[in-house]
Amino acid sequence: MRRRENGSCIGRATVFRAVDKLVAKGLLDRIDFADGTHRYRVCGDHHHHHLTCSSCHRVVEFDFCLPADQIARIGAQTNFEIEGHALSLFGLCEQCRTHRG
Repeated sequence: MRRRENGSCIGRATVFRAVDKLVAKGLLDRIDFADGTHRYRVCGDHHHHHLTCSSCHRVVEFDFCLPADQIARIGAQTNFEIEGHALSLFGLCEQCRTHRG
């Protein structure tokens, strides 16, 4: 295998394709932040969502969802057949709120 100028044997595109496959298989979660950045982390295999701190980027998982009738109403209003959902909430954690003041 030929080494690249930076000393690595694997190209960045290869790494990103592998990460995308891990996300698609549910082995990694992509965590989106309010500032448009994202990170990846290993999460549980149960259905869950994320709450992220806009300041320190702390991530908290939660497992409650919108009621099924609200999801169905959104689908009906937009003429979509809803196949799944992901919910990300952004805010300030208690520690960042305390140090902000």
